[in-house]
Amino acid sequence: RDLIEKIHALGVLLFIVGPQSVSYDALAAANRSTYEVVPDGGGLASVELGKVLNSIGRSVSASRASTGQRTARRALFGQDRWQESQLTGHSGA
Repeated sequence: RDLIEKIHALGVLLFIVGPQSVSYDALAAANRSTYEVVPDGGGLASVELGKVLNSIGRSVSASRASTGQRTARRALFGQDRWQESQLTGHSGA
């Protein structure tokens, strides 16, 4: 819910190309989002990437004229407090 609120606050255009997923379904509910489901077993070869890229291009062009300066809380998941050892999974040999 917090991530969708941030997407709305920033006016993000969200494009998802991936397998069917409950998480992607939830993100696709955000305003101005597009979700292209990749069929099981087909991989990206089964997706018309030209169609997806054209859709992204049209959406970005249309939104550039209507966007203003927006703000939202940064580091939504506390990334600003993560330490390098947490990112790498270990601290040594």
